Amino acid sequence: MIRLGMHSCLWTDVWTEKAAELAIPEAAKYGLKGVEIALLTPEKINVPHSVALLKQHGVEASGSLCLSMEDNAALHPARAEKFLMRALDTAHALGSRIL
Repeated sequence: MIRLGMHSCLWTDVWTEKAAELAIPEAAKYGLKGVEIALLTPEKINVPHSVALLKQHGVEASGSLCLSMEDNAALHPARAEKFLMRALDTAHALGSRIL
């Protein structure tokens, strides 16, 4: 079965509580089954808040990101690994099966 979703950048450039409160109900309203959450600042995401909204509206999360120059894997492998592990942990906590 094909499931359609939308990237969180449609609604916001940073995933915050306010962004989650806008994006998740809007996604459900238009029949989308998923929101691809930009994990650019995973340490700032209120995971329980987002998970509650996702469950309430029957929307699934997936995670996406890109590495900044400060966390570039070729230039700063240890920093990149630390950032990626934090993002992976956050994606998993949001219920995402992919990053």
